[in-house]
Amino acid sequence: MCTDSRTVKLTDVVYPTKCDDGTLKADSALIRWSELSLEASIEFGRPVNSALKYKSQLEEAGFVDVVQTELVWPVGSWRKSKELKELGIWARENFLSALHAGSIVLFTKGLGWSEEEVEAFLVDVRKDIKNPAIHSYWSV
Repeated sequence: MCTDSRTVKLTDVVYPTKCDDGTLKADSALIRWSELSLEASIEFGRPVNSALKYKSQLEEAGFVDVVQTELVWPVGSWRKSKELKELGIWARENFLSALHAGSIVLFTKGLGWSEEEVEAFLVDVRKDIKNPAIHSYWSV
């Protein structure tokens, strides 16, 4: 048992993308992208939903008083509160700027898609991310 008072804090996004109000349809490009990204990341042995295991992994490693807090990380400016609206705008911009880099290897090497197939698919993913009527978020 560790008697040290140091703290470890981990924050990570959990896939797939979520929506509570039905504005993100089950067959949308964004949902499909997040599910396929998860599938490919599992194929590589680096699942993008690994945060689901952080608490048990820390406890197994001997950490005590482990607290898990789940938050909502909105994508886009759809949230009403100023703080969450700003967070959503930044999340959208970060997602868009990293979408190609975060997808190309997963989809080509992990799922066997051609680069052209990935690029064509990402057009629709970008449309979903930019659509202000879609109220998507990630759990963190």
